[in-house]
Amino acid sequence: MNKLYNNLNSKLALIIISSTTLTNILIFLFISYFSLTFTLPTVLLSILATFLLIFPATYLLVCKPLKATLDKYKQTEISLERLMRQNELILEAAGEGIIGINCEGIIIFVNPSASKMLGYSPQELIGENHHEKIHYLNQSGLKYEEENCPIFKTCKYGVTNKGQDEVFWKKDGSSFPVEYMSTPMIENEEIVGAVVTFKDLTERRKELDEIEEKLAHLEYLWTSLKKAEEAQKETEKRYRSFFNESRDSVFMTSAAWKFTDINQSALELFEYDANEIFRLHFKELFINVNDFLSFEQMIKRYSSIKDFEAKLVKKSGQEMDCLITASTRIDDEGSILGYYGIIHDITDRKKLEQQLLQAQKMEAVGRLAGGVAHDFNNILTAIIGYGKLLKEEMEPDNPLQNYNTQILNSAERAANLTRALLTFSRKQIISPKPVNINDLINGITRLLNRLIGEDIELITHLSDKDLTIMADSTQIEQVLMNLATNARDAMPGGGTLIIKTDLVVFDDEYIKIHGYGKPGNFALISVEDTGSGIDEKIKERIFEPFFTTKEVGKGTGLGLAMVYGIIKQHEGYINVYSVKDKGTTFKIYLPLIKTIVEDIKETEKYHSAGGSETILIAEDDTLVRDLSRRILEKAGYHVIEALDGADALKVFKEKNKDIQLLLLDVIMPKKNGRECYDEMKKINPDIKVIFMSGYTADIIHKKGIIEEGIELLLKPISPNELLRKVREVLDRKSEPAKTIAFLDTNFIK
Repeated sequence: MNKLYNNLNSKLALIIISSTTLTNILIFLFISYFSLTFTLPTVLLSILATFLLIFPATYLLVCKPLKATLDKYKQTEISLERLMRQNELILEAAGEGIIGINCEGIIIFVNPSASKMLGYSPQELIGENHHEKIHYLNQSGLKYEEENCPIFKTCKYGVTNKGQDEVFWKKDGSSFPVEYMSTPMIENEEIVGAVVTFKDLTERRKELDEIEEKLAHLEYLWTSLKKAEEAQKETEKRYRSFFNESRDSVFMTSAAWKFTDINQSALELFEYDANEIFRLHFKELFINVNDFLSFEQMIKRYSSIKDFEAKLVKKSGQEMDCLITASTRIDDEGSILGYYGIIHDITDRKKLEQQLLQAQKMEAVGRLAGGVAHDFNNILTAIIGYGKLLKEEMEPDNPLQNYNTQILNSAERAANLTRALLTFSRKQIISPKPVNINDLINGITRLLNRLIGEDIELITHLSDKDLTIMADSTQIEQVLMNLATNARDAMPGGGTLIIKTDLVVFDDEYIKIHGYGKPGNFALISVEDTGSGIDEKIKERIFEPFFTTKEVGKGTGLGLAMVYGIIKQHEGYINVYSVKDKGTTFKIYLPLIKTIVEDIKETEKYHSAGGSETILIAEDDTLVRDLSRRILEKAGYHVIEALDGADALKVFKEKNKDIQLLLLDVIMPKKNGRECYDEMKKINPDIKVIFMSGYTADIIHKKGIIEEGIELLLKPISPNELLRKVREVLDRKSEPAKTIAFLDTNFIK
């Protein structure tokens, strides 16, 4: 710029000198023309005229204005140069990458930030097509078509575009996420290119991570009460959010144990509103003041306490088992400012622990029942069997018949007791059969009268309609006994128990109104008492296992749960209706069937069901084996005995052609009954079998006996039942690959 200015000054001086010299020559010639002589005065006069007239006039009229114009031009050039330098400095100092491109996409300008981010020198970028150099692939590595590029659209249409979630590619082949803005360059209303401003979002993410670290640090400083005001507000906001939204009960108290803050969960737990609880002392939440004193002593000694267990009380008086975790708030001098902590309600957990203990106790009962059942059933089989043999041997008018009858009755009661014990422990095998509900209720009425006591009147209103269902009569009887027991407990001063039956039709309208059921005909059993009724809240839980309102030790909490399970097992429904102090009604719905109930009476004389076939008995219990042999031989059968499974298989291999029936105990030493039968079928596929067992259902299931086409004859076994089933199996036509067995009780699905 200065060199140009000096050149102009030199040219200006040359013009002045040239014009002055020329003017001087003209003046001299003019004077000489008139004087016609070139005298010294003429020369001096021309020189004097030049300096006094021409030179000043030239300076004033030409040079001075021209010089002013040149000075102004110089100042403008200096300002322009300064502005250009400032712009260059701004572009160089800009943290964002800036690229200038022409309408062909050729890079014409790159600032240092863009060069640094892209890894190229400006010389490597200028003159290159920006799309082919830095914008040729998208984020997934696929080719980025130029016509889809926002920068291309800016150059073509002259509109500003913003690019997000895109990448630019570096010289080393790596990419980085960018956010960019492309703005058109317009000159004389024509698009001449675009300016692209972009940011490397990788750096922004790092900055955000740094900011997060700083925020975390600020939060830590807040807990030490040494935070700046803004950080303190932010942390306070987070604290309040945690405090108010926590599911646990969070509290703060003064040093005198008066509440200073408490969250909504705590208010809901203790059933107080905020105004009420702020007037309370912390110890007023404790049922036992000594618990509070112990809690206070420990927290003052150790400054904090974790999971202190105590019984607390709600405003309504309801007790809760709670765990308290708390700490002290102290100042810089170590003085206690107050206390803060969390209260966790563990009432439900304690109940679950009690239920677990109860379940373990029930499991122990079940194991005891299973252990006793086998040996006890074998003993009962011998007692009942020999008792009935003795009854047949004695004359009807023999005085000893009465003693024998008492023995048999006692044995039957013992067998029923065993079945009841197994049913209670869920280990009894049961079998659904066609059952008439009215007949079942009539048959159990006498037992229910003894169960409820003389101060409660039992009334039955039974429908005259056919109410036949497919059910396990023992289980339905259990349902009625459980409901009668509950009714008795609800009427300690006496009352009335009413049992009704009826036929109910479930149609679509009924199902829509009541919200349960499936279309069909159902037998309705209604059990109604005039007792104390059931509270609405308790009514919602009465079918829950282990739930009971009775005192500890007076109820298992399983009675109604078993009722519910049995009804559901029979594909039925049960509802409860109750009004406090007015009584309770249970309504049971069981699906009807059209099968006629078979009334099978035990044959009084079994010798008519005898035969001459050969039967192999495999039984490890000597009493049962000997009894079975005596009964069968007395009926005319030939009997071969085996002491265990291996012995039975050995005998069968030797005499299989002579044997028509197998009588196998399920559980035996060396080989169980099922294993024996499977191997015997390989020798004689048509061999017939009856399984016997005194074990519980779970054990029999494990041995693979309970399956399609297989039934059981369960101990204790009466002689008549044994002979009848043996004859029935022998007379049945052979069915390949099918096992026949028999039940004298019921079958569980």
